[in-house]
Amino acid sequence: MAQLQYIFSSHWTLSTLASFLLSRTFHRRQNLYAMQQFFPISTLHAISYAVLFLTVYFSESIKSLMTPGWYLFTSVLASVIPHYCFLCPLMFLILIRRGRFQRAYNVHCMINPEKKPNDIYFTALNEQWQ
Repeated sequence: MAQLQYIFSSHWTLSTLASFLLSRTFHRRQNLYAMQQFFPISTLHAISYAVLFLTVYFSESIKSLMTPGWYLFTSVLASVIPHYCFLCPLMFLILIRRGRFQRAYNVHCMINPEKKPNDIYFTALNEQWQ
């Protein structure tokens, strides 16, 4: 669902960039940036619960073929909740740190704009003749 919202918002943002309303453009870009950070978490969430439902279904369907000890072992082994509880906070930490570095890079690029074309040309010409 989040992926569909992201696609719709990115299409909407691209189609309304010509409006030159900076506050609206800023808020849309911030919303898209926030939605991008939740894609890995929502994907992991969907995969873990799909695996959980599939393992519960198949373990119940073949329960009669297994011994009680083997059934307990496979059900504990197939449980994805401990992995999910470990991986989601770890992914949040990685995404928060990556977002922090990205914001610092964006601020650095905004403060230190690119060189002007004439500066690049004359610097290259100066290096060429040395």
